[in-house]
Amino acid sequence: MDNSDSIWGSLVADLEDECDQVFNRDTSRTPSNSRDNGLSTNVSAPATQASWPGINMNSTVMDMNFNTNSRGMCNNITGMNTNYFSGGVPRSDDWLLARPFASFPSPNQRDYERKANLALHAHMEAVQDNVAAGTAISSTSAATSSAAVPTMLASPPVVASPTILPFKQWIKHAIPRISISGDEDDDIGSSRPSESKRHHGPSGKETGLCRLSFQYLKLMDLPGPICHLIFNMLDCIYGDLGGDECYAKLTDVTFDLQLMRDKPEKFMRDLDMDKLSLSGLQLDENAIPREAELECIKGCYRRRVLGSSELALIKGESGSGKSWLAQKVGKFITNEGGVFLMGKFDQMKHMKPFLALASAFDQYCDYLSKEKETSWAKGVVYQLNAALRQDACHLIQLIPKLSLVLDNYTPLADFNLDQNCVHTKQRLHYMLTQFVEAISMNSYVSVTLFMDDVQWADEASISVLDLLLRRQHKNIFFMWSCRDDEMEVDHPIWHLIHNIRSIGIHATVVALKCMEAEELNTMMSDLLCLSPRIVRPLSNLMYKKTKGNVLFFSQLLLSLNRNGLVRLDYDLQRWVWDEEKIYSMKLPDNVALCFANGIKKLPFEVQSALKTLSMFGTTTKISYLTELEKKLSLNVTASLKTAAADGLVSYMKGIVQFNHDRIQEVVYSMIDEQVRRHFLLIYGYCLVKLSEEVGGDVDMMFMGVHQINLGGPSAVADPGDFVTMVRYNLTAGKRAMDMSGFALAFSFFSCGIQFLPSNYWSEHYHLSLELFELASKAALVSGNNRRFGLMSDEVLNHATCFGDKLNINYIIMGSLVSTPKIAEALEMGRAILSRLGEVIPGDSSSENLDEHIKSTQALIKGMNEDDLLDHRMMTDDIQLMKMKFLAKTESIAILIRPDLHPFITLKMVQLTISHGLSPPAPIVFVCFGSLLAKAGNLQVGYKFALLSKRLLDKLNATEIKGEVLTAVTELQCFVEPILATNDLRAQAEHAAILAGDVYFGCISRLHYCLVLLWSGLNLNSVNESMTKACQYMKDQGEDTSLLITMIAHRTVSTLAGTAIEAPTETELARIIEGNGSRPRQLIIFSFNNLYLAYMLNGNVGAVKEFAQKFLEREKSTHYILFSDTVHAFILGLAAFQICRESEAHEASQWLKIGRKCTIDMQLWAEQGCVWNFQHKYLLLKAEEFFSRGNLAAAKEAYISAIAYARNHRIINDEALACELTGKFLFNVGDLQSSLDYFRMAHEKYEHCVKGQQSSPSSTCS
Repeated sequence: MDNSDSIWGSLVADLEDECDQVFNRDTSRTPSNSRDNGLSTNVSAPATQASWPGINMNSTVMDMNFNTNSRGMCNNITGMNTNYFSGGVPRSDDWLLARPFASFPSPNQRDYERKANLALHAHMEAVQDNVAAGTAISSTSAATSSAAVPTMLASPPVVASPTILPFKQWIKHAIPRISISGDEDDDIGSSRPSESKRHHGPSGKETGLCRLSFQYLKLMDLPGPICHLIFNMLDCIYGDLGGDECYAKLTDVTFDLQLMRDKPEKFMRDLDMDKLSLSGLQLDENAIPREAELECIKGCYRRRVLGSSELALIKGESGSGKSWLAQKVGKFITNEGGVFLMGKFDQMKHMKPFLALASAFDQYCDYLSKEKETSWAKGVVYQLNAALRQDACHLIQLIPKLSLVLDNYTPLADFNLDQNCVHTKQRLHYMLTQFVEAISMNSYVSVTLFMDDVQWADEASISVLDLLLRRQHKNIFFMWSCRDDEMEVDHPIWHLIHNIRSIGIHATVVALKCMEAEELNTMMSDLLCLSPRIVRPLSNLMYKKTKGNVLFFSQLLLSLNRNGLVRLDYDLQRWVWDEEKIYSMKLPDNVALCFANGIKKLPFEVQSALKTLSMFGTTTKISYLTELEKKLSLNVTASLKTAAADGLVSYMKGIVQFNHDRIQEVVYSMIDEQVRRHFLLIYGYCLVKLSEEVGGDVDMMFMGVHQINLGGPSAVADPGDFVTMVRYNLTAGKRAMDMSGFALAFSFFSCGIQFLPSNYWSEHYHLSLELFELASKAALVSGNNRRFGLMSDEVLNHATCFGDKLNINYIIMGSLVSTPKIAEALEMGRAILSRLGEVIPGDSSSENLDEHIKSTQALIKGMNEDDLLDHRMMTDDIQLMKMKFLAKTESIAILIRPDLHPFITLKMVQLTISHGLSPPAPIVFVCFGSLLAKAGNLQVGYKFALLSKRLLDKLNATEIKGEVLTAVTELQCFVEPILATNDLRAQAEHAAILAGDVYFGCISRLHYCLVLLWSGLNLNSVNESMTKACQYMKDQGEDTSLLITMIAHRTVSTLAGTAIEAPTETELARIIEGNGSRPRQLIIFSFNNLYLAYMLNGNVGAVKEFAQKFLEREKSTHYILFSDTVHAFILGLAAFQICRESEAHEASQWLKIGRKCTIDMQLWAEQGCVWNFQHKYLLLKAEEFFSRGNLAAAKEAYISAIAYARNHRIINDEALACELTGKFLFNVGDLQSSLDYFRMAHEKYEHCVKGQQSSPSSTCS
């Protein structure tokens, strides 16, 4: 019992403190006298101070027929907190008047209550005496008191008021002594009346005794739960008063007291009966037992500050509490000062690209606009303006509120059929990542992106989410939820999680299972504010029906409350229920039936409003509904307020939404299919018309066309409306394509095709032609190759002329570029151009090329740069189509037939001069300049490169800007210091990615890294840049440039002596050999092998082997590339080394190869930038002199090469020059000087690897 005393002492002390806080008692209050209504005899007794403040302490003796009852019951209470019968107890007639008429006790009841209370009165006197004396209450004393009842009934005593211990001491000392004769787990009520005597339970069927006793306890101003606890303890002591809720074990009492201490707001405070009588039973989100899962996600959120992306995925069946858990996380994050953004994928709402993402980002822009004057918001706005620039219009289509925070942007142009859709898609992906990059750079406000129901996410949104995760944003926390029971094992989300985990990104999956029986019992206990032992029979029944599904359980409980089976008892002031009726009634078998049963009981107008709302998905703008009400004379919004009162829908910032997906699904399924189709068509048609009236509301148009398509052709009554529906779908598809929603666009086009009337090719030829062309294009970009083939064949089979087939042929050519059939695409282009009158010559000899260059120069003769810039625009459709096919054919020829490339370029220049400027003009002139530079006119060629930059601005050719700037930098490297060109390369990458041109964006990144290498930056920095570039290309999915970068990365890491995770030489060779359509990769692979052999292998045989392979594969292009200078430099040095160690007949051949490389380098040094080429030319010349035996000239050239490299701070070439000078001096016998130069070379090489040179200020984005 010592241990019990300590436990109970702690519990009771805390409990009394809670009571004092709850009821805010004033111990200094003066007691007042009881009033007398003349119906009883008053006998005054001396007033004494109560232990429990606020009780009237004037003794009052009432009418003995019933007031003795009151006196006896008061005696029950006085042992706790007042002096015995010290006043404050209302007279019986007052109390009776306050009771409902149906609750008046019968005469027999009154007699029983009077006798029982007299017995309790006598026993409480014994209890008081024993407590005061410090003795225990034994089972014998209890039996004695019980036996004394008959004597006391004859003459109820009027007792003076002894001093009684306060409430805390009564609990602490009296309660533990109840079970002193046995263990705590023993039964503490040895004698209970049979159920025939008294039914006492949650159903509220007790006789008046329980209610009378409770009311008298309440009159002492005690909290209701404490009153119940005390009375149930008294039940367990006196067998005559036992019942269903009385305590069987002391541990139960301890547990209930612990609940009161731990959760006083639930288990010790009185229920707000007035409020609950109006609102009914309310579900408390804090009652759902998901604390472990909540803490797990909080841990993920806190971990995201370590710098890597963090994803938490909540999975579980419908109704398991996913959204509730996410909302709890959202409150936690908001309280932590973060921003919680939410987007929801809707099974019915795939009618706007990236809808869920756009919704979440729109919330952020709205929040940002309101915080625009704060320092952190200004920083974010600055980053957004810098990242998105003038091209933000593409993103504003998706995120309308972005316009509230950006300073300026160019309005979006109309949709263009000729635009590169792949580029458009990549552009939007890039801009979304730039948007997230900008908002994540603010370290003061973290952002959580919650995507609900990702099992319904479209492929485009999943690809963007994948890309965002891979970018490793420090201040972005990703949280998703999904119904895993509705997802296949090969769902894209599972693949995404597997892939990001493979690259080290944390992805925590939080699985929500249905609640166990005990968890459900705990939840019900919290909801009803009753002890778990009391609610267990009801919770067990609920568990058998719901299997622990949170949504089903909560809706079933609310249904029972609405039906009066779980109700408030005003006498007991608590929830009660009728177990017999609940057991006997037929409960719904699933949550859908539960919802359906409740909805069917609603008024007809409310059901109709819910059905209308369900046709728009789970969420709908209120403005849409109000406009429909005006157009169709509906009554929706008012009726939905009734549904909101019933907890079916809710309102939030101009949106009305179903409170759960299952509600929408149930309501939608309650509509007859034909009726549903009819109204869907009507609602959709009205929304499209409204969108036109308000000036082209894109969201409203998408919603309307989507509704029309759900209605389908069978709902169209007037045949004349079919063409109208086709045009609506055509318009919606074009807007979707412009927003990079190609899968959605294809859906619109496909639905439009379904609305086409019979004989559509003959009756609606041009409409059908445009529809099928766009459908084929959308199918191609969205990866639906089967549907692409069907759509394109439809056009080829029904188009009436060659001109009408050109667009579809152009699309087919594009589809073949990324396949093994790329050669077919080239031949297809040449054949179409031939039919258009432009023949690509088959003879690609240099002589033939020279003739074409001269004839082209003759056309330009007399035109300066300004004349070309102000040249007229091309307007002839045939000529524009020629330029279109020439540009496509040129892009293919670069990859597989570089010998044809210059002829195509010259054709395009000639068409431009003859017929005017067109969108491809900038790339035409930069390629022409490269041709001239390769032919020996370096400065003239560079002027055309500068012209192309100016044409970009004039023609607003943003789609090819990255490609043009990439080509311009190749020429710029010949006339400006190489490192200075990286600023333009960074611009080229940004422009290319912004336009969606991933290939040239990645090529610019690769060239940027190579410039760092060839300009002498230390190898560790270059290696780091290469690593980032490889990951960047993997993220972009650009395999061609990735393979080239991996080759260069292997070379750099080998030179630096570091290990990287990259394919071996054998693996790279196998990959490249299997990709024979990309000869440039083979050339680069062979050169890197030659370079490593020359720099690291002293075996001339190995150098010779790789040099021969390089020469076999190397094919001189007609365009000038900076890589040509690197190839010439290393090949020339290797050739001279091989020459000196070969037999005479072979040496002359290698000397000739070296001599050609030297002449090329001399030309570049004379016409171009001395900084880049002079030291290379001098080193090659020194090696040539050495190979020819001119030792004096060789020594002078070596020393000059070292000096130029040192002055220009190209440390890697300075190290190589020192090494070669040391070898030369060693061979001529000057050993001491040779050793000095070797030491210098060693020092410079070490500096190349570990040097302190810092990276240039310009970096690629």
